[in-house]
Amino acid sequence: MKNITGSLTTYLAAAILLSFGFVYLIRNSFMPYHSAAVSLAWTQVDQATQYLLLALMRATAGGFISLAFAIIVLQYKIFKTQDFMDSCFNPFHWNHLNDMYHLRYHHYQVSYTWQAPCY
Repeated sequence: MKNITGSLTTYLAAAILLSFGFVYLIRNSFMPYHSAAVSLAWTQVDQATQYLLLALMRATAGGFISLAFAIIVLQYKIFKTQDFMDSCFNPFHWNHLNDMYHLRYHHYQVSYTWQAPCY
């Protein structure tokens, strides 16, 4: 059975990230809680610092928006393909744990390689 509650909370987190990202992207001054933290109004901050703060806010907005889209895409793919979840994240689905590790002996040299349990 697919976990609808987990998917909805993940989509909610992505929606919150998107909303903060778009708010930070369109603001022309810092947020009221930023003003309270530095005990200055936006007009009291010199212009170079204003430019720097706006650049940092835009960079944070880009991070929030890209993270939200990554969460949405990954959650959709995982929710859509339940077989992927069963084969990769269910340890009882694997034959045994030693299938993941293969020892290769070649010319008396031992090299360890890791093989993923699902492709």
